[in-house]
Amino acid sequence: MSSARLSRVDDLVEKIKRRQISSSHEYALLTSKIFKDLIEQSKWADARQLFIQARKIGKKLIVADKMNFTIGNVVKRVYHIIREECKALKISLKEQNPIRMDSLKSITLRGARTNIDNMENSLDQIVEEDDEVEDLNNPSPNISTIKSNRQSQLNLGNSESKRGSAQNLIQNINSQLKNSLIQSINLMRDDIESVHETIEDQAREHIHSNDVILTYGRSTILNSFFKEAANEIFFEVLVCESAPSYLGHQTAKELSSYNISTTLIPDSSVYALMSRVDKVIISTHSIMANGGLVTHSGAYIICQAAKEHSVPVYVIGASYKMTPLYPFDFLTFNELLSPQEIFTLEENDVKENIEVIVPAYDYVPPEFISLYITNMGGQTPKYIYRVFTEFYSQDDIYDLDDENENEDVDQINTQ
Repeated sequence: MSSARLSRVDDLVEKIKRRQISSSHEYALLTSKIFKDLIEQSKWADARQLFIQARKIGKKLIVADKMNFTIGNVVKRVYHIIREECKALKISLKEQNPIRMDSLKSITLRGARTNIDNMENSLDQIVEEDDEVEDLNNPSPNISTIKSNRQSQLNLGNSESKRGSAQNLIQNINSQLKNSLIQSINLMRDDIESVHETIEDQAREHIHSNDVILTYGRSTILNSFFKEAANEIFFEVLVCESAPSYLGHQTAKELSSYNISTTLIPDSSVYALMSRVDKVIISTHSIMANGGLVTHSGAYIICQAAKEHSVPVYVIGASYKMTPLYPFDFLTFNELLSPQEIFTLEENDVKENIEVIVPAYDYVPPEFISLYITNMGGQTPKYIYRVFTEFYSQDDIYDLDDENENEDVDQINTQ
């Protein structure tokens, strides 16, 4: 792996750790670009070596911020692409120099037939030459010795021929694999780049004239969704202030700049106002494999109020936010923020008697969600698992800490 490529990976890892990039969309594009460069520019002898290099990079990116699901999702999609393309070309990722077994068998049989034909022709020639020997002072040649020598020469030439054919086959398959992978990665990148436009085009299907919509937090793609609908119809948006980050303040300012009727409300008034809301539309940090979602802290209460009042909840989420993991409780995929977000200790306060818990995210179970609006259209929580089977391989969901694989990587790098 070149030093320039490692430098680009390390730069992205540093940005991930420092959280210098606020957009999931940009994270997805940067991550996919790293793997595209790996396939196009790096030197790899076979698919197995490429896959090990890809997993080494993927681990570095995922470990940098395990709660940044977008990065892990793109990484695992790339793994799936490599596996599927290798499967299509009948390449094994578990063997050294993994070439197609059907092609190798063809070469072996073809070489064996050539060997037999050559041996028969050589033996006929030996017999003819033996009949013409006229020197009586020299004994007749030993036919068995000549056959043995001839066979050794034929086996040596045949081995070299088969070795050259196998090398040509590997080079040809690697070229096919490279072209297929680049094409698939480019399709994935095109899908990521067009996410906003694809989701925005669905705005008129889900927002109707004079709707009263409640939203929470801040999201670029969600604001664009509202903006697209506002170009044709009138509707009203109630924006929760989203404490303790108060990102709702920014959302309210942006929506009002699009000439959308916007009302900023305190989070505590959600239940009281839910009876006059037609639908709840929110964004998400991640769409989980069971149909639930991990999103901004405070969204769970809003979804509970909506369910109590039979108000549908729509969730805006791009395909790169679909995470093939199963949350077991509200703390499985979460992190705690600084207590200073909501509480400040005074000089005379007794610290031992105060415990402040500030979770960064809420987990919302699938039964609270009516519809996911994605770049692949509307998806219900009950059937969204089908999308995950198209994006990810089961072998890559949790298997990210294989010690044997690390040994293979080290061995390859020393060669």
